[in-house]
Amino acid sequence: MTEKNSELLSWVRSGKFKIFAAFFAVLVCLWIFFNVYGRSSNHACTTQFEPKADYQGELNYITLVPSNSKIPGIKLLGENLSFARFGPEQPAYLAFTRKFKSGLATLDGDILISKGYENFSIYPNVIVAYDRIAGDEGYGYYDIYDIAGKRIGNETYDKYTYFEAEPESLAVCKRDSWGCTWGILDLKEKKIKIPISYSGIFSYSEGILLVSSSPNNQYGFHKYHFINDKEEPLSPLSFDGFTSGFSEGHAAVEIGMKFTYIDKKGQLLSDFIYETGRKFSDGLGLVKLNGKYGFIDHEGKVKIPFQYEQAWPFSDGFAKVYRDKKPYIIDTSGKEIFQGTGIDKINNFLYEAYNSSGKKSSYIYVLNANFKPIRPFAFDRVSEQKDGNIILASLKEGTSQIISPKGEILFSSKDSLHDSFYDNGYLILKRSGSNEKNDDGKYYLINIASKTEKELPYQNIRIFTSGVFIAKEGEKEIYVDTEGNRISGNFTADELQPFVNGIAIVMVNGKYGFIDKSGNSITPPIFEAIEKPIEENKYLVSYGKKTGLLNLTSCLPQN
Repeated sequence: MTEKNSELLSWVRSGKFKIFAAFFAVLVCLWIFFNVYGRSSNHACTTQFEPKADYQGELNYITLVPSNSKIPGIKLLGENLSFARFGPEQPAYLAFTRKFKSGLATLDGDILISKGYENFSIYPNVIVAYDRIAGDEGYGYYDIYDIAGKRIGNETYDKYTYFEAEPESLAVCKRDSWGCTWGILDLKEKKIKIPISYSGIFSYSEGILLVSSSPNNQYGFHKYHFINDKEEPLSPLSFDGFTSGFSEGHAAVEIGMKFTYIDKKGQLLSDFIYETGRKFSDGLGLVKLNGKYGFIDHEGKVKIPFQYEQAWPFSDGFAKVYRDKKPYIIDTSGKEIFQGTGIDKINNFLYEAYNSSGKKSSYIYVLNANFKPIRPFAFDRVSEQKDGNIILASLKEGTSQIISPKGEILFSSKDSLHDSFYDNGYLILKRSGSNEKNDDGKYYLINIASKTEKELPYQNIRIFTSGVFIAKEGEKEIYVDTEGNRISGNFTADELQPFVNGIAIVMVNGKYGFIDKSGNSITPPIFEAIEKPIEENKYLVSYGKKTGLLNLTSCLPQN
């Protein structure tokens, strides 16, 4: 062995080499981590997760604890989670499934109802839980809970009805020899306030209930009558039928196939003279007399003459009617403001009015606040965008426009916008078909404000959100921003999903995580699945065959 080789061997055996080797190994590990999990981001949502055993009561589960204190832990409550709520302004819940039965939790993962049920119905002031009766496939039962998950009483019920006009009450029934007997459960006082003694409760609004007792004639027909919250009858009269509960202080009732209205004092608005009566809305009641429809006011005076073959009640100041077999939209004065089948408010300045035979696609006019068309022709597409601007497209006229919320033209083109993409002042347009001069089949990115455009060198483009579009280049898809910059990273290009609030779901080695607009990793790709957000910034994620909620609300902007 030469002296040089001997020195090398001695150095390899020394402590310095071991330190060097360890340092080199760390660098290799960091390089592998960098390439497998992507670059770390300085995004406000950047985090790692550490699994931790957790429990609430008798329920055991795993919590993924984030390193970012802004993000709540992900409680993996069951094999499957679903999102439950009554409406956009109401509290939301998570229904979780364990061994084919469901429980209920808050969005923070706090268990409200751990007992297993088949399903839940969520309302503003009550949670109704349903389960089947063991051994009886035909019947089930309902348990009633308040919105904090506390059981209301110990009774179970066979049916229930929720009346939106009286959200503090719930109609409930129990089976008996007649079929089902009904009463009212007071959700605020948490007790029965109308005894379970009626064969039906059909409406409950403005403090008045429409009820029926057991059939009292040989044909088994019910008679209907009104009572108040104290079970006091509104009128000595019983009715053969009804078309509505109370609305604006009146309800439509029937005796002998003729209709009128009754008020809260039990007084009839007229004799039973009408062939039908519908609920009052916008101060007017829809009635039919001698085969024609018209509208009366709360004093029974005719406000809009009986001249329509068909009509519908007013809603938001408009009603649809048919006169001489033609459809019209009228206002509360009876003025025909548009010949068509419907009208919808776009914003505070514009309406869209349309005529169709079942689908809202025949033609659409855009009207101003005076109900005059802002253009002398109709459109096939009227689409309001997130920034308030509106896309209009007419194949027949061969024109497309982007207008402001007040109707000013921001962009106009002979190219079709039916297959275009719009995002916050930018338009991606493929020129083909409708404009022979520019029929080059290429995509263009147009800045609406500056009226500038640039050609995009891509075969196909889909989805344009948060300033980023997905384009096809060769056989793979890529992310591109409005400056033409590619967003690169170590994620699989087969399954690109759109950016939402500046982040996107990506797949790395068969697992899912999030990246920012620089392609940097925000959350590590550890999830077996990430579903589309159930509401803004809230995602259901799967880890270890269990599901939980990833809530990024505190670190992402709110739209």
